[in-house]
Amino acid sequence: MANASIRSLELHEGEGKRLRGKLFTLQVGQIMRFCVGPSLMSHDIHVMCDYPQAKQAYQRGNYHELDWSCNHGDAYDPDRHADIPIKRAGTFRFHYFATDNHDDLFSGDGYIVVEPNLGYSLDGICCITHITKLLGPLTEWEGRLKIAHEAAYNMIHFTPIQQLGGSGSAYSISDQLALCDLYVPAGYKPRDVSVTITDAVGASHDLVLDQAFTDVKRLVDHMSKQWNMTSITDVVWNHTSFDSPWLPKHPEAAYNLVNSPHLRPAYALDVTLKKFSDEIAAGEWVDRGIYTTVTTERDISVIAARLMDTVLPAANLWEYFCVDVDAIVNEFRDRLFKIKKLGQQGGIPSQKSLDIIQDLEYRRYGSKIDGDVAMEIFNVSFEEVVCYEEKIEQCCRGLLQHLEQLNLAQQQIVTRQMQKATDNLVANLRYQFLDHNGPRRSDITNSHPLFSRYFCVLSGGTDLTDQEIEGSDGQYVAAHNGWVMDADPLVNFAAPGSLVYFQRELIEWGDSVKLHYGDTVDDSPFLWEMMTKYTQINAWLGHLWY
Repeated sequence: MANASIRSLELHEGEGKRLRGKLFTLQVGQIMRFCVGPSLMSHDIHVMCDYPQAKQAYQRGNYHELDWSCNHGDAYDPDRHADIPIKRAGTFRFHYFATDNHDDLFSGDGYIVVEPNLGYSLDGICCITHITKLLGPLTEWEGRLKIAHEAAYNMIHFTPIQQLGGSGSAYSISDQLALCDLYVPAGYKPRDVSVTITDAVGASHDLVLDQAFTDVKRLVDHMSKQWNMTSITDVVWNHTSFDSPWLPKHPEAAYNLVNSPHLRPAYALDVTLKKFSDEIAAGEWVDRGIYTTVTTERDISVIAARLMDTVLPAANLWEYFCVDVDAIVNEFRDRLFKIKKLGQQGGIPSQKSLDIIQDLEYRRYGSKIDGDVAMEIFNVSFEEVVCYEEKIEQCCRGLLQHLEQLNLAQQQIVTRQMQKATDNLVANLRYQFLDHNGPRRSDITNSHPLFSRYFCVLSGGTDLTDQEIEGSDGQYVAAHNGWVMDADPLVNFAAPGSLVYFQRELIEWGDSVKLHYGDTVDDSPFLWEMMTKYTQINAWLGHLWY
């Protein structure tokens, strides 16, 4: 690659965040070169990248350090650089840091995008999209697609060709390994065939798939060879249709209340909102100013007021974040009686604070405190109290008051979160019922409720009770996927710590369930295996995909 063109990136102090928002685009055959700018010249800079080394398959997050080339043999040579000869297309991540200064000013990260070789420049793409479900039987596709060829398009974008779910949405797939039944003859019986695929490092593998896909393959090859047209399709990794037949058998593949217990408070809220909507539809709130129709801003204001002053307070959602005061005080009391020794007069000033430790299973009143810290702070002696038992009760009263304050603080936090949730619900109601650009609904019914659902019970089951939420049946309660306004798409909004579901920030896709891959294949082996095969089928067909 002596004559290969070079794309250089000079690293500078304080520019790490800027790099994260940029894409460095290259072509196969070029060289990606990292250079050290003047502001970092005197620092020991290291560059890591997950671009695979020779004869290795790509694995996201598998970083290796790049070697510096120094023209003068000096580690701080101003001309030192690190090169990556680009030999394959894809998206890769890099990051750099200084070992002699850990300040964020001396580190950063970004992405390298290597364009695929299509036989023509990406600037020359002329692409048309076909909603595949509208193309009819596969036998009729060639005649319909030929029009795009004759109109001088050189690329056709197909929406997913796999079996669609009950909603009929082009992006809600119910069976990732089957061709949609819209394209095959009536009464078609699937039959497995074996084909050969080649991976990124050149190794061959057998791939078993339904014979119907071979007909799609012939068409794609015909487009490429006879029309010089490229095809591209979407791969839907992030969600599956709510009625996917494999989902009830493998509920671990979804974000549910067992593998993601942090979603339990959000599900309890979802059930509360469903019940409120059903009661409104039945006319049970008319005497409190809420009718079965929404036609004015006042109607929405009354709904918001009843949410905040009646419905949400009655749900006691703050209990998921609080401690059981009586249980902790009783445990504290028992511990004092067992040690038979009180602390010093007035106690020893502690540098520690006694805070709530969130229950990771998110059970009502399931959170805890650090018992040792409680002993350090509240195990004190009261000189004016003679009776030993009364001294213990004085200690317990001090702890009780502190715990009640902690619970009150949690209740206030949840109240503020519910105000945000209500604001989001109100915004959605305005769009649904009043906005001239919205659907302009008016009636509230059981089939068209006031609020959309963020969760579904697999196989059409009924909502869980409070007690069931914390049990094994929670594995069958799956979170819907969707999108969040102005959010970072690289951040998982269903992960622990996210308030998206609890504060009703999600624009949900009610026909789709968000898929839960976990951190490794072992977290959801069925899902990883199935989606790998789904991806391989798309690649074998000859589609580009995104």
